[in-house]
Amino acid sequence: MEEFTLLKKNIKLNILEGGKFSDIKAVIIHVHGLGAHFQPLYIGIDEFIERDTMLSKNNFKSFGLEFSGHGKSEGKRCCIYSFEDLIEDLEILVKHVESIYMDIPIFLFCESMGCAVALKYCITRKNNIKGLVFLAPLFGIDESVKPNSILINILLFISYFFPSYQLFNTKSLISSNNDFLIAKEINKYTYHDSLRLCTAREIFLISDWIKENIHLLKIPLIIFHGLRDYLTQPNISKELFEKIDVPNKELHLIENAFHCLLIECKENPSVPNFIMEKSIDWIKKIIL
Repeated sequence: MEEFTLLKKNIKLNILEGGKFSDIKAVIIHVHGLGAHFQPLYIGIDEFIERDTMLSKNNFKSFGLEFSGHGKSEGKRCCIYSFEDLIEDLEILVKHVESIYMDIPIFLFCESMGCAVALKYCITRKNNIKGLVFLAPLFGIDESVKPNSILINILLFISYFFPSYQLFNTKSLISSNNDFLIAKEINKYTYHDSLRLCTAREIFLISDWIKENIHLLKIPLIIFHGLRDYLTQPNISKELFEKIDVPNKELHLIENAFHCLLIECKENPSVPNFIMEKSIDWIKKIIL
C-alpha cells in the first residue's frame, strides 16, 4: 500500500493506493463517511489494506479517497462548508484514475455520507462510473429525529454566520464491537468532536436533494444496510431504492447488523465477508 497527494486548489488530498499488479479488470475507489478515514484503526476487513488484499485477488485495483478535512488530507477537521467541496474531491480522484487506467471500468465503493457524495456526483457530473456499492448510505434524515421547522430555519440561518461552531452531538451506537469502538475513540485521525453547524446544514440539504433527485440515477448499484443501524436509516434506503430505475440494482437489508458493516460483531459475524464476497460477484457480473 502507498499514499500520495492530489492538489485541490491549495489543499492536499491524501490518496491511498493498493498494490500494483497487471491484468487489472476494474478499479475500485473507496469513499468513507463523515469523520472517518482510511488510516489503520482496527484489524479486519474494514481496513483499506485488507480490502485491497481481497479485491486484488480478483484483479480489482483499489484507491482510497480521504476527503478534505479528514484523515491525512488538509483542511479544517470535519468542516463541510459546501457539499460540492466533497464532490470536487471525488471528481479529482476519478479524473486521476481515468488518466492512468483509461479503458478500465471504475466502481465506487462508498459508506454512509460517502454514498451521498457519490450519488450526487454520478447524477450531476459527466462520468464513466460503471457501478456503485453502497454501505449504510446516508440517503436522508428520519422525520422522527428532525427538529421542528422553526428551529431548522433558525439553525440554517445561524450556520452561515458561525459555520464551524460545534453544536450537535452525533454519538450513536455504530457497532457492538467494543474493541473497535475503543480503537476508534483513541485514533488520532478519527473526528471525535461535535458536529459543526455548516456540516449539519450540508447533511440536511443533501438529504433533501437526494429525496428529490435519486430517480435520476442511471448507474447500476448494490446497497447493504443493517437493520440495527441507528445512525442512517434502512427504511429510507428501502423507500428510495424503489425510486431508482436501473438494471442490476440490489438491496440487502441485513439482520443484526449495525452502521459499520465491515466491522465483525458477535450478533452476525459473517456480515463483512458476505458484503465483500457479494460485492465482488456483483462487480464481476457488471464487467463481464
